[in-house]
Amino acid sequence: MSGAYRGISPRVLCNSQETREKCSEAAARLYFPSLMGAPVHGEGSSALEIDLLLASLCASVCFAQTLKSYGFLLESLFLLAIPLLNILSLSLSFFFLACVVAALFLLWPFVRAESNTSAEHNTPARRRLPRHPAVPAAISVYRVLLMIATSICILAVDFPSVFPLRLAKTSHVGVSLMDLGAGSMALSAGLATSQDGARRRWRGLGLLGVLRWGVLAAIRYAVPVDEYGQHWNFFITLSLLHLVHYLSPRLPPSHHIWWLLGGALTHEFILAHGGGYDWIAGPRGPGLIEANKEGLVSLPGYLVLYSTGRCIAPLFYRSSISDTKLLSSTRIAGILTALGLVSRLILFAVCHTIPPSRRVANLTYILHVGGTNALLLAACTWLTARIPSPTPTSRRVSLFEAFSKHQLAMFLLANVLTGAFNVSLPHLHLSPSSLPTAPSLAVLTLYLVLLAGGCLLIHFRTLRSLV
Repeated sequence: MSGAYRGISPRVLCNSQETREKCSEAAARLYFPSLMGAPVHGEGSSALEIDLLLASLCASVCFAQTLKSYGFLLESLFLLAIPLLNILSLSLSFFFLACVVAALFLLWPFVRAESNTSAEHNTPARRRLPRHPAVPAAISVYRVLLMIATSICILAVDFPSVFPLRLAKTSHVGVSLMDLGAGSMALSAGLATSQDGARRRWRGLGLLGVLRWGVLAAIRYAVPVDEYGQHWNFFITLSLLHLVHYLSPRLPPSHHIWWLLGGALTHEFILAHGGGYDWIAGPRGPGLIEANKEGLVSLPGYLVLYSTGRCIAPLFYRSSISDTKLLSSTRIAGILTALGLVSRLILFAVCHTIPPSRRVANLTYILHVGGTNALLLAACTWLTARIPSPTPTSRRVSLFEAFSKHQLAMFLLANVLTGAFNVSLPHLHLSPSSLPTAPSLAVLTLYLVLLAGGCLLIHFRTLRSLV
């Protein structure tokens, strides 16, 4: 297992001249990729480029949530077609984002008046908090955005003729859009899962993790071992995160903040001073622990991100019905923006010595994922408060609602469809890596149609069972 981790001592991540140069390049590319030339596969993108791409996806999903009462095709355009094109063509995503900013600037007086009117009508209802409060619109948009981006990328990455390789997962150090996936889903799970929900979910996720390993081993499906290990997968990581949440005592948010700060620093201390980096870089020995060392080493980092979501949740949810405190959307967006910017400043200060690494979920990876998601949540909160809410409708065909209410089913279906396409295409004498642009786009379009159809079917069956 060669690469940037070779020659790393237990005490310092970037100790050799060769490794120090790699760390400096990764740090420079973190914000200024153009200074280092075009990144190649495995070297990643830049945080600024990822932020702009996610901003365009956020705007598209916000408009889809607003336009869902105006027709299924218009909703699908903003929910699937535009995100797909934005991810495949970064220049198009920046153009779309510029159009959104210009439209908001030109229509600001009307948008602001609409949002103020909506706020006046919604204030009494928001103060009457039900026993199980509905997920706020900002969190719904945020979680649907993450799931759409993840679903597109896990298959599109196999088609290099259309997918920018700098958005693929990095080999050793660096940042990319796909590197954000696992960390963002861990933070999102902590944001939207209560302690009772964690109790219900950890067993099911653990079973899914074991079944996934068994099925892939039975069909001899190629899985990158250096991502989580030979038997480990992200379902097992999520299961253990929910288990820790369920077993942990109920603490106020201030205590969680001190816990996650201590956990992040302790995790980095063990990696740098306890031989964690050397263990990951070394050869894989015999035994179950050695076979899954990547999953074990990265688990504390994902637990810190999960706890970060739990700390952010009180901004959107009240702790009880008697709690009358309700922060305005502007204040919530301001707090999240401040958190994101502080994380970015700390990240830029230390990334020359400790470059972000998804494989070990180290301190700088936590700072990058946490800061990016805080800024993304701030954008979702700000936009959903100012874009007019959809008018009530009796139309039952809502793709946004299907994605929002069936996140786990959508993720499972996306993984199954990805595996099915990767297994079936070689039998049709078609290699995803050698397909030209037009057939690649056709395959991705068919994949998204099947994914949307499956989620709608699950949504309809759920609605019918409630009638």
